[in-house]
Amino acid sequence: RLTVTATVNALPAAPAANGATRCGPGTLILTSTAPTGGTVAWYDVEVGGTALATTTSYTTASISATKNYYVASRITATGCVSATRRMVTATITATPELPTASDVSRCGTGTVVLTATPPTGATVAWFAAAIGGNALSTANPYTTANITATRSYYVESRLSTTCVSASRKAVLVTINPIPATPTGTGASRCGPGVVTISATTAVAGATIEWYATNTSTAVLGTGNSFTTPSITANTTYFAAARSSAGCLSARRSVVATINPLLIASASITGTTAVCPIVGTATTTNYTAAIVSGASTYKWTVPAGAVITSATTGRTISVRFNTVATGAAITVQGVAANGCAGNPRTLALNITACATPVLLSSANTNKIKAVPVVESLTVKVFPNPSNTLFNLNVTSPSSEKVQVRMMDARGSILKTTTINPSNTLRIGEELRPGVYMFEVRQGANVKVVKVIKF
Repeated sequence: RLTVTATVNALPAAPAANGATRCGPGTLILTSTAPTGGTVAWYDVEVGGTALATTTSYTTASISATKNYYVASRITATGCVSATRRMVTATITATPELPTASDVSRCGTGTVVLTATPPTGATVAWFAAAIGGNALSTANPYTTANITATRSYYVESRLSTTCVSASRKAVLVTINPIPATPTGTGASRCGPGVVTISATTAVAGATIEWYATNTSTAVLGTGNSFTTPSITANTTYFAAARSSAGCLSARRSVVATINPLLIASASITGTTAVCPIVGTATTTNYTAAIVSGASTYKWTVPAGAVITSATTGRTISVRFNTVATGAAITVQGVAANGCAGNPRTLALNITACATPVLLSSANTNKIKAVPVVESLTVKVFPNPSNTLFNLNVTSPSSEKVQVRMMDARGSILKTTTINPSNTLRIGEELRPGVYMFEVRQGANVKVVKVIKF
């Protein structure tokens, strides 16, 4: 008999293998370890099918989604194949979306802080160019180097250094120019009060802002002119130009100057009892005591009085055409800067006045006035007025009242008669200036000065 030996060869185990991962569509390289004396075979199905390759390293076709491959062991001498195949995964990771980021700006040269928001699980990297180049930073936020002109930066999303967004997001950094310092014009006033100062800028679209100091942040006002609060001493304010982009210039100091008022003259020398010369051509002199610092003098005389001499010296000559209750002479020292100082007033005594004389401009008829009697009450309103005056007369007598309207020289412009306690509307036709209303009821007379503007 012939002896026949039946040999049963052991099946090899499924080989060890490693999958691979890539970002986005493409090929992947899968690896496995062949058994001793054997090889491997790659398949795209778990059972059956045709071997794709018999090398330990297998490069897949281009794939766009994760896919499983299978590898089996084969002993060359026996032809035995592993009972199962090892599953090997080729993983496709989706390319991350672009990050979101906003453009930024700053005023003048300097650094800026850029911030981007990547998709969940991703980080960012910043670049100077849209394509290629080395990453400037992977920080988020990212502080740039000093920038002197407008430029763009670019940011990408990253899942790893090799899995990045398909493109980069451009972020514009705008460098807005700082406006030139505005020019300023100070102003002054005589004595305490408000002062209006100004500043201008040559930058189109820029606005002037006003500040109390060179470093304060509180804006006192905007616009080319600024009216200060009431001040008692020289005060410096600061003007800056703010551009339409919001950039603020350096500040310009602008001074509001308060010129101090000269002291009042110590006295006015001259007659107070003017009744004897009222209505005559006689003049009388008034002299002010010297005011230190005064270069000229400003005199104010009552309605019905005329300065017949030079008006700016220490001494003036005055003629009284008429005189009214409360009449006074006032003088102020005027400094070289034109500021009239504190006033000195000399009250006139007219209690003894009688029969003053006025001359009509139309003829030489004399209009006699008699002493003022307080029982006759005259009210004029509004005074001053830019339209007409309401003249109201109150008297215990029922006798008719004569009203004469005169200019400052005593010339009669109009005469009318009214009943007492009536209100007369008068003076609408008058031009701007100083006028007098003479109100007469029998022996009683009063003169009221009015101003039309």
